[in-house]
Amino acid sequence: MSIFSLVILKIPLLLVSSACDHVAFTAPNPSAQSEERAKYDVKTGASEKGSFHVVRAATTLRSFIHAVNLLELATIIRSIYHSEPQQCMKTFHGPHYIRDWSPSFVEPKIQISAQFLTGFTLMVLGASLRAISYRYLGKDFTFELAVRKEHKLVTTGPYYPVRHPSYTGAILFMAGAIISQMGHGSYWSECGLWHGAWGLILGLVYVALIPYVVVVIFLRMPNEDAILREEFKEDWDAWARRTPYRLIPFVH
Repeated sequence: MSIFSLVILKIPLLLVSSACDHVAFTAPNPSAQSEERAKYDVKTGASEKGSFHVVRAATTLRSFIHAVNLLELATIIRSIYHSEPQQCMKTFHGPHYIRDWSPSFVEPKIQISAQFLTGFTLMVLGASLRAISYRYLGKDFTFELAVRKEHKLVTTGPYYPVRHPSYTGAILFMAGAIISQMGHGSYWSECGLWHGAWGLILGLVYVALIPYVVVVIFLRMPNEDAILREEFKEDWDAWARRTPYRLIPFVH
Protein backbone atom coordinates (compact mmCIF):
# COMPACT_ATOMS: atom_id res chain seq x y z
CA MET A 1 0.00 0.00 0.00
CA SER A 2 1.36 3.44 -0.97
CA ILE A 3 2.08 6.25 1.48
CA PHE A 4 -0.68 8.24 -0.25
CA SER A 5 -3.21 5.51 0.54
CA LEU A 6 -2.07 5.35 4.16
CA VAL A 7 -2.55 9.10 4.52
CA ILE A 8 -6.11 8.79 3.20
CA LEU A 9 -6.78 6.04 5.75
CA LYS A 10 -5.79 8.43 8.52
CA ILE A 11 -8.84 10.61 7.79
CA PRO A 12 -11.45 8.20 9.26
CA LEU A 13 -9.12 7.44 12.18
CA LEU A 14 -8.90 11.14 13.01
CA LEU A 15 -12.69 11.41 12.84
CA VAL A 16 -13.01 8.46 15.23
CA SER A 17 -10.43 10.14 17.48
CA SER A 18 -12.56 13.30 17.63
CA ALA A 19 -15.67 11.24 18.35
CA CYS A 20 -13.84 9.56 21.24
CA ASP A 21 -12.77 13.00 22.46
CA HIS A 22 -16.39 14.11 22.53
CA VAL A 23 -17.45 11.01 24.47
CA ALA A 24 -14.59 11.18 26.97
CA PHE A 25 -14.94 14.85 27.89
CA THR A 26 -18.63 15.63 27.42
CA ALA A 27 -20.83 15.20 30.49
CA PRO A 28 -23.52 12.56 29.86
CA ASN A 29 -25.98 14.31 32.19
CA PRO A 30 -26.83 17.89 33.19
CA SER A 31 -24.80 19.40 36.02
CA ALA A 32 -25.78 18.39 39.53
CA GLN A 33 -27.92 20.77 41.56
CA SER A 34 -26.15 22.97 44.10
CA GLU A 35 -27.66 21.08 47.04
CA GLU A 36 -26.41 17.78 45.57
CA ARG A 37 -22.89 19.19 45.18
CA ALA A 38 -22.99 20.73 48.64
CA LYS A 39 -23.10 17.30 50.28
CA TYR A 40 -19.42 16.85 49.46
CA ASP A 41 -18.49 20.17 51.05
CA VAL A 42 -20.43 19.39 54.21
CA LYS A 43 -19.39 15.77 54.70
CA THR A 44 -15.83 15.68 53.33
CA GLY A 45 -14.74 19.31 53.20
CA ALA A 46 -14.06 19.00 49.47
CA SER A 47 -14.18 22.35 47.72
CA GLU A 48 -16.60 22.62 44.84
CA LYS A 49 -14.23 25.13 43.23
CA GLY A 50 -11.86 22.27 42.49
CA SER A 51 -14.64 20.39 40.75
CA PHE A 52 -15.49 23.46 38.69
CA HIS A 53 -11.90 23.88 37.57
CA VAL A 54 -11.44 20.27 36.54
CA VAL A 55 -14.64 20.44 34.49
CA ARG A 56 -13.23 23.51 32.73
CA ALA A 57 -9.93 21.71 32.22
CA ALA A 58 -11.72 18.77 30.61
CA THR A 59 -13.63 21.14 28.32
CA THR A 60 -10.40 22.90 27.34
CA LEU A 61 -8.69 19.58 26.62
CA ARG A 62 -11.62 18.52 24.47
CA SER A 63 -11.29 21.73 22.45
CA PHE A 64 -7.51 21.32 22.05
CA ILE A 65 -7.84 17.76 20.80
CA HIS A 66 -10.58 18.71 18.35
CA ALA A 67 -8.51 21.65 17.06
CA VAL A 68 -5.35 19.60 16.50
CA ASN A 69 -7.34 16.91 14.69
CA LEU A 70 -8.96 19.59 12.54
CA LEU A 71 -5.57 21.04 11.57
CA GLU A 72 -4.31 17.61 10.60
CA LEU A 73 -7.47 16.77 8.65
CA ALA A 74 -7.33 20.09 6.79
CA THR A 75 -3.69 19.52 5.85
CA ILE A 76 -4.34 16.00 4.55
CA ILE A 77 -7.53 16.89 2.66
CA ARG A 78 -5.93 19.98 1.10
CA SER A 79 -2.95 18.00 -0.19
CA ILE A 80 -5.25 15.32 -1.64
CA TYR A 81 -7.68 17.79 -3.21
CA HIS A 82 -4.95 19.91 -4.82
CA SER A 83 -2.67 16.93 -5.60
CA GLU A 84 0.26 18.71 -4.00
CA PRO A 85 2.65 18.09 -1.08
CA GLN A 86 1.36 18.69 2.44
CA GLN A 87 1.96 22.20 3.76
CA CYS A 88 1.98 23.52 7.31
CA MET A 89 -0.08 26.54 8.28
CA LYS A 90 2.13 29.51 9.18
CA THR A 91 -0.18 30.61 11.99
CA PHE A 92 1.74 28.90 14.79
CA HIS A 93 5.36 29.24 13.64
CA GLY A 94 5.43 32.17 11.22
CA PRO A 95 7.51 32.97 8.11
CA HIS A 96 10.77 33.13 10.08
CA TYR A 97 10.40 29.48 11.04
CA ILE A 98 9.61 28.51 7.44
CA ARG A 99 12.72 30.27 6.11
CA ASP A 100 15.09 28.90 8.71
CA TRP A 101 14.14 25.24 8.65
CA SER A 102 14.67 22.59 6.02
CA PRO A 103 12.03 21.72 3.37
CA SER A 104 11.08 18.60 5.30
CA PHE A 105 9.41 20.88 7.84
CA VAL A 106 7.66 22.94 5.16
CA GLU A 107 6.35 19.76 3.53
CA PRO A 108 5.43 17.56 6.52
CA LYS A 109 5.09 13.80 6.29
CA ILE A 110 1.83 13.40 8.16
CA GLN A 111 1.17 9.67 8.24
CA ILE A 112 -0.11 6.69 10.22
CA SER A 113 2.85 5.94 12.46
CA ALA A 114 3.27 3.32 15.18
CA GLN A 115 3.00 6.10 17.77
CA PHE A 116 -0.26 7.31 16.26
CA LEU A 117 -1.75 3.80 16.27
CA THR A 118 -0.67 3.29 19.88
CA GLY A 119 -2.20 6.57 20.99
CA PHE A 120 -5.33 6.02 18.90
CA THR A 121 -5.86 2.60 20.51
CA LEU A 122 -5.53 4.10 24.01
CA MET A 123 -8.00 6.84 23.10
CA VAL A 124 -10.58 4.33 21.87
CA LEU A 125 -10.12 2.13 24.94
CA GLY A 126 -10.32 5.08 27.33
CA ALA A 127 -13.39 6.62 25.71
CA SER A 128 -15.11 3.22 25.56
CA LEU A 129 -14.48 2.61 29.25
CA ARG A 130 -15.89 6.01 30.11
CA ALA A 131 -18.95 5.42 27.91
CA ILE A 132 -19.62 2.09 29.64
CA SER A 133 -19.21 3.77 33.03
CA TYR A 134 -21.72 6.45 32.01
CA ARG A 135 -24.19 3.75 31.04
CA TYR A 136 -23.90 1.79 34.28
CA LEU A 137 -24.19 4.86 36.53
CA GLY A 138 -26.94 6.38 34.40
CA LYS A 139 -28.36 9.64 35.74
CA ASP A 140 -26.04 9.51 38.76
CA PHE A 141 -22.92 10.18 36.65
CA THR A 142 -21.86 13.84 36.75
CA PHE A 143 -18.53 15.57 36.20
CA GLU A 144 -19.03 17.47 39.45
CA LEU A 145 -18.59 15.86 42.86
CA ALA A 146 -22.18 15.21 43.89
CA VAL A 147 -24.62 12.80 45.48
CA ARG A 148 -27.79 12.76 43.38
CA LYS A 149 -31.31 12.29 44.65
CA GLU A 150 -32.00 8.56 45.02
CA HIS A 151 -28.34 7.88 44.26
CA LYS A 152 -27.59 4.17 43.77
CA LEU A 153 -24.41 2.28 44.55
CA VAL A 154 -23.31 0.51 41.35
CA THR A 155 -20.97 -2.44 41.86
CA THR A 156 -21.36 -4.35 38.58
CA GLY A 157 -19.98 -4.00 35.07
CA PRO A 158 -16.86 -1.80 34.98
CA TYR A 159 -17.37 -1.11 38.70
CA TYR A 160 -16.76 -4.76 39.58
CA PRO A 161 -12.96 -4.89 39.05
CA VAL A 162 -12.25 -1.26 40.09
CA ARG A 163 -14.17 1.44 41.96
CA HIS A 164 -13.36 4.34 39.61
CA PRO A 165 -13.31 2.96 36.05
CA SER A 166 -14.25 6.28 34.45
CA TYR A 167 -11.04 7.79 35.83
CA THR A 168 -9.07 4.85 34.45
CA GLY A 169 -10.66 5.60 31.09
CA ALA A 170 -9.82 9.30 31.35
CA ILE A 171 -6.15 8.60 32.06
CA LEU A 172 -5.93 6.10 29.20
CA PHE A 173 -7.59 8.58 26.86
CA MET A 174 -5.34 11.51 27.80
CA ALA A 175 -2.20 9.40 27.44
CA GLY A 176 -3.39 8.30 24.02
CA ALA A 177 -4.16 11.86 22.95
CA ILE A 178 -0.65 13.08 23.76
CA ILE A 179 1.00 10.11 22.03
CA SER A 180 -1.12 10.29 18.88
CA GLN A 181 -1.18 14.08 18.52
CA MET A 182 2.41 14.87 19.48
CA GLY A 183 4.23 11.76 18.24
CA HIS A 184 5.95 10.95 14.96
CA GLY A 185 3.75 11.47 11.91
CA SER A 186 1.44 13.97 13.64
CA TYR A 187 0.78 17.55 12.56
CA TRP A 188 2.38 18.87 15.74
CA SER A 189 5.58 16.90 15.22
CA GLU A 190 5.91 17.15 11.45
CA CYS A 191 5.17 20.90 11.32
CA GLY A 192 7.52 21.62 14.22
CA LEU A 193 5.02 23.58 16.26
CA TRP A 194 7.28 23.37 19.31
CA HIS A 195 9.71 25.72 17.53
CA GLY A 196 7.28 28.64 17.23
CA ALA A 197 6.12 30.98 20.00
CA TRP A 198 2.38 30.34 19.66
CA GLY A 199 2.84 26.64 19.05
CA LEU A 200 5.07 26.37 22.11
CA ILE A 201 2.62 28.26 24.33
CA LEU A 202 -0.39 26.24 23.18
CA GLY A 203 1.57 22.99 23.44
CA LEU A 204 2.68 23.71 27.00
CA VAL A 205 -0.89 24.55 28.03
CA TYR A 206 -2.11 21.33 26.40
CA VAL A 207 0.56 19.19 28.05
CA ALA A 208 0.18 20.90 31.45
CA LEU A 209 -3.56 20.29 31.57
CA ILE A 210 -3.11 16.52 31.55
CA PRO A 211 -1.01 16.13 34.73
CA TYR A 212 -3.30 18.69 36.38
CA VAL A 213 -6.36 16.56 35.64
CA VAL A 214 -4.53 13.41 36.78
CA VAL A 215 -3.60 15.05 40.10
CA VAL A 216 -7.21 16.15 40.63
CA ILE A 217 -8.37 12.61 39.88
CA PHE A 218 -6.10 11.21 42.60
CA LEU A 219 -7.31 13.89 45.03
CA ARG A 220 -10.95 13.24 44.17
CA MET A 221 -11.00 9.47 44.65
CA PRO A 222 -10.59 9.44 48.47
CA ASN A 223 -13.33 12.09 48.77
CA GLU A 224 -15.68 10.10 46.55
CA ASP A 225 -14.99 6.93 48.52
CA ALA A 226 -15.61 8.73 51.81
CA ILE A 227 -18.95 10.19 50.78
CA LEU A 228 -20.17 6.92 49.23
CA ARG A 229 -19.18 5.06 52.38
CA GLU A 230 -21.14 7.61 54.41
CA GLU A 231 -24.17 7.20 52.15
CA PHE A 232 -24.21 3.41 51.73
CA LYS A 233 -22.40 2.20 54.87
CA GLU A 234 -22.25 -1.63 55.00
CA ASP A 235 -23.01 -1.98 51.29
CA TRP A 236 -20.02 0.19 50.41
CA ASP A 237 -17.80 -1.67 52.89
CA ALA A 238 -18.74 -4.99 51.29
CA TRP A 239 -18.01 -3.57 47.84
CA ALA A 240 -14.66 -2.16 48.96
CA ARG A 241 -13.63 -5.54 50.40
CA ARG A 242 -14.56 -7.29 47.17
CA THR A 243 -13.17 -4.50 44.97
CA PRO A 244 -10.18 -3.00 46.79
CA TYR A 245 -8.65 -1.39 43.70
CA ARG A 246 -9.49 2.12 42.57
CA LEU A 247 -8.04 2.31 39.05
CA ILE A 248 -6.18 -0.83 37.97
CA PRO A 249 -6.90 -4.38 39.19
CA PHE A 250 -4.09 -5.79 41.36
CA VAL A 251 -2.11 -2.53 41.03
CA HIS A 252 -3.96 0.47 42.48
